[in-house]
Amino acid sequence: MKSAINRSKIKEAILNLLNKAEKPFSTDEIATNLGISWHTAIRHCLDLEIEKKLSKLVIGRISAWQLKK
Repeated sequence: MKSAINRSKIKEAILNLLNKAEKPFSTDEIATNLGISWHTAIRHCLDLEIEKKLSKLVIGRISAWQLKK
């Protein structure tokens, strides 16, 4: 697991991760890949959704995220 990243860079790191992804990532996958908590990941993903940079896909009880097209 990667070390935790600077809080001010989390949104940028999420966008970079999803930009390189071939598929949507769940909140848990984002948290694991960036070495942050699930709560931190969901908070920043929701912020990015409000900023119209991410789209959320709901699959059962799982939220998956992708770059807004």
